[in-house]
Amino acid sequence: MARALPLVLLGIAGLLIGAGVYVWLEPEPPPATPTLTVSDLDGRAHTLAEYRGKVVVVNFWATWCPPCRKEIPMLIEAQADLADDGLRILGLALDDPEPVRRYAEQEGMNYPVFADPAQIGPALARLGDTRGALPFTVVIDRSGTVVEQHYGELDRVALDAILAPYL
Repeated sequence: MARALPLVLLGIAGLLIGAGVYVWLEPEPPPATPTLTVSDLDGRAHTLAEYRGKVVVVNFWATWCPPCRKEIPMLIEAQADLADDGLRILGLALDDPEPVRRYAEQEGMNYPVFADPAQIGPALARLGDTRGALPFTVVIDRSGTVVEQHYGELDRVALDAILAPYL
């Protein structure tokens, strides 16, 4: 028994050190009420504060991302269906503005679209995408608080379920 005690203590020390490193490496959650400024396709700056009072869906995407492209028609439909209920979808693309402009026009995107990798890459991390995954969607309630985060493609049923408590 006395011989096992050092091994047990070493094991406990290892667990404590491992837990400490995990906590230290764990990314911080996004601020409850994030500040964000991004440029639209015409180079005009916009902030999240402009949309206070709306339920905002911030969708990070790219023209080269197949799941992103797949969910855009659903987002267009949701914006059309739920705008009167206070929904505002924002599309933040990790591309240069010209390919995004062409794609947005081709798809008939009916919500504001922003494109500037220098701004949007850091915004993606600030709003909680610790994996670098696309698409990544954040829901911000009417008071400006981040209330939901979703990695990967959304379908309409999942989006409606996420939005139901806030609309």
